[in-house]
Parts: sequence; C-alpha cells; structure tokens
Amino acid sequence: MIRCNRRQILRAGMAASLAGFHARTARSQTHYPQRPIRVIVPFAAGGVGDAAIRVLAPRLEQKLAQKLVIESKPGAAGSIGTLEVVRAEADGYTILVAAAGNFVINQFLMKMPFDPLAALTPVAKVAEIPIVFCQIHRCKRTTLRNSSPMPARIAAN
Repeated sequence: MIRCNRRQILRAGMAASLAGFHARTARSQTHYPQRPIRVIVPFAAGGVGDAAIRVLAPRLEQKLAQKLVIESKPGAAGSIGTLEVVRAEADGYTILVAAAGNFVINQFLMKMPFDPLAALTPVAKVAEIPIVFCQIHRCKRTTLRNSSPMPARIAAN
C-alpha cells in the first residue's frame, strides 16, 4: 500500500488544479487581474481550506502577477464567509475557498439568506480530502456495525 501524508495529498491535488487553471488563463482577458484578489476562507485559520490556499497562493500569485489577500471569516458552519463572497461585487476579485457544506449541507441545517447553488459558481476543484473513522488500537471493536467489517487496511492501522 502506498502511504501519503497530508502535504503530499494537498500538493498533488493542487498541481492537478493548476494544470487546468493555466489553460484557462491563456484564454482569459489580458487585463485581469489589475489589483489584489481577496480569497475568503469561511473556516478558522489553520484548517484544511486555509492550508490548501496557502500552499496554492505563491504559484497562483506568480501566474496571475498579482497578490492574493487570504482572509479567514469563520462562523455559522462557513455561512458568514460565504455570505461575504455572495455580497461582493461580481468582478472576480473576491473568491471563496469552499467545502461541500457551503453548497449542500448548510441549506438543510439552517435558514440561509441566499441560495448557495444559485449565488455561487464552482471554478476549480482544489483537492479531495479523505476522511476515515479511527479508534484507539486497544479497542476490541473493529467494525462500525457488527455486520460490516472495516477494510483490512484501515483496521490494521
């Protein structure tokens, strides 16, 4: 089994994203961007979204020849930062580093002042983050349900 750490996974996902981003910039208008771009991370600093954009930022700044201003706007399960982007001028100078919750889950958990599926347009997939269930190794339970054993590679770790 190939083992990858968090940094390797983020780098691979971001490299794949940049390949598509490079192709799009060649067709875009030559006068964009003329000023720094605000990047809103709707979660606390230090999380996955924040880490992802901070790894991506130097390469994006180089490609765009413009600075990225990264701002963490946590609160309400990401809705506060997302709302700030929704209310921003539609000029391409305010972008959101979003998770699926911003688009799908939050609208069912709380009343939102906007429809995220109508108000926002996904531009690029940055990374896939695997999520697993873990427990201490001394625990005798090796399944989530008695009828469904964990895959051997998960149970072994």
